[in-house]
Amino acid sequence: MDDKADWCDANVRHFIDIYKGEIYKGEIENGNMPSGIFTRNGWKNLRAKKKLDSMKKEYTWFMELKNSAISLGWNEAKQTVDFSKEWWDEHLDKGIKCNYVRFGKQGPKNLDDLHILFDKFHVSGATAT
Repeated sequence: MDDKADWCDANVRHFIDIYKGEIYKGEIENGNMPSGIFTRNGWKNLRAKKKLDSMKKEYTWFMELKNSAISLGWNEAKQTVDFSKEWWDEHLDKGIKCNYVRFGKQGPKNLDDLHILFDKFHVSGATAT
């Protein structure tokens, strides 16, 4: 029997809805998520921590890329920064992080919901002195 989870788009969408709704609210009400971080008890109640961590990492990589490309446009249809081929080639030569390359054609799926879930935990450097 294969115990691997099926993280197709529909299941990721369902996971986000559950996390935002029942789980997130319930863990806060039970005191298992002070300051936006699950307690040990909270994580026991949430079995999909690995997927959540993966989504948070992808969101962080995307926001790092988006924040570093402030002079470029935004492609609403693709939910990603609008880069020219020349920009990509130049930055690949300079050693742009491999993690960013995945967003050249499409931003993360469910980006609006990822903002809700992870935005307050993402460090942009905007408030650095």
